[in-house]
Amino acid sequence: MNGVPHLSIGDGWWAEGFTGANGWVIDGSGPADNAEAVDAADADALYRLLEEEVVPAFYDRDRSNVPHRWIATVKESIRTVSPQFSARRMVKEYATPDVRAGPRAESQSEIRGLKSELQLGNMPRKTVVKSRCALCGAKEVSEPRGEEKYCRDCWDKKIAVEEIVAREFAIKRYIRAQSAEKYLIYHSTQKRPCGQLIVVDDGYDLFLTLMLYPTFGWDEPAYHLEGDPEGRLFSEILVDVIAAEVIEPWGGGKWHMEIFRSVAPEPEDWNGEM
Repeated sequence: MNGVPHLSIGDGWWAEGFTGANGWVIDGSGPADNAEAVDAADADALYRLLEEEVVPAFYDRDRSNVPHRWIATVKESIRTVSPQFSARRMVKEYATPDVRAGPRAESQSEIRGLKSELQLGNMPRKTVVKSRCALCGAKEVSEPRGEEKYCRDCWDKKIAVEEIVAREFAIKRYIRAQSAEKYLIYHSTQKRPCGQLIVVDDGYDLFLTLMLYPTFGWDEPAYHLEGDPEGRLFSEILVDVIAAEVIEPWGGGKWHMEIFRSVAPEPEDWNGEM
């Protein structure tokens, strides 16, 4: 709910809340009548998840130090958990007469039959059909987690291309005050700045104002990969660079960013218009 991915056994609310992309389920599949075997199977499953999925998702980062797979899981967790598992929903449902009355079974035999299905594992299971990678069309998709469109090899290729594009930007500090800094943004194709960044630290939060000059094609695709369903713009790549070079070294906490486009190409010609 608060952006921290959940890792637990498939019991309680997590059995209902797990979607396959908003966290991880420990499923040891041990015999139900042997507690020690269940514990051992769950332990093996936990270590496998940590080694093969959780830890790699957190530490697999691009040049800008952004863990794309981890962030995708965080976003999916917030999107799916918050609306369904909250006091707001609980109070709203209890305030509804139909919900307060609750569903009634026709007979005790129906209740016993439902319990038998749950115990015997006869409930229908969802079938998952793996789709093919958008780039190579050969391998099954696995990246980014929660929004799978690429195989691991093509995803690494895409990230490598973005890292090359990001290196074309340079953020140079122009003014530094006690609690504020001003940066000029350069691109290798231009001699003059193509943008500026003002950063203010109020002691609690970080406030960033990014100004994009119209001398650069911010809305143009930053790169082209044949068959890629999700290209990125130069402006999006720049935000990644700022996150890596300005926000991350700040050391944590909340940060806020506003992005503007200047009307005139040169700062002295703005006259306060944006």
